[in-house]
Amino acid sequence: MDRLLRWADEHLMYEVDTLVYATLQLGERTEKRSARENTLLDSFAIHARCLNDFLWHDRNDKKPRDAFATDFCAPGDWQSVRDGLPQAALEDVRKRRRFGREVMHLTYDRIDGEGEEKLWPCGRVLLEITGALREFATMALARRLGEKTREALLELYGALGTAGGGDPPEGPIGRISVATGLMPSQIRDVIGATTYIGEIQAGGER
Repeated sequence: MDRLLRWADEHLMYEVDTLVYATLQLGERTEKRSARENTLLDSFAIHARCLNDFLWHDRNDKKPRDAFATDFCAPGDWQSVRDGLPQAALEDVRKRRRFGREVMHLTYDRIDGEGEEKLWPCGRVLLEITGALREFATMALARRLGEKTREALLELYGALGTAGGGDPPEGPIGRISVATGLMPSQIRDVIGATTYIGEIQAGGER
C-alpha cells in the first residue's frame, strides 16, 4: 500500500492543485477574452474530468490502469456515499458530455457563438469536486492515504468557501463561470513573439 500513499501525495494532489489554480486564475480574468483564458479553461476541464472520473467512476476492462477513489477505501464504502454528494453542476456537464465534446475531442457538437449555454460553471464544479474530496478523505484507509494529503483534502473545501467572503457555492468562487472565445490574431501575435519554437520543452518537477 506504500505505492498508493506515494501516488496520492504526488499525482492526486497534482490534479487537485492544478484544478484549483486554473479556476482561481479564471476568476481573475479581464473582460477581454484571451489565449491565456482559453488555455486556463482547457486546463480546468481536463483536471476536472480526471477528478470526476476518479471520484465517481469504477474500474472496468477499458480502464485497467486508471486510479479510482474506491482503491483507497474499504469495499463498498465510497460507492455508498458518492452519488448522494452535491453535484448539480457536474451533472449538467456530464449530461451534455461537455468534457469530451468541447475539450477532449474536436467535434461538431461544440457550441457556436456566445451565450449562457457556452459558459462553464467552473467555480461550482470546483466546489463540488473539492467537497467530494473532503468526504473521500474521511473514508480513505490510513494505510492508503497519507496524513498530509488527507489533511489537505479535508481543509480545501472550507478554504475555498471562505475565500473572498461568502458561503460556498454562493460565494465569489462559486460564481466563476467562463466561456471560450478567441480572435485568430491573438494567436498570430503569440507566434510572432516566440523564437526557437522547436526547442520548447516542458515537464519534470512540479
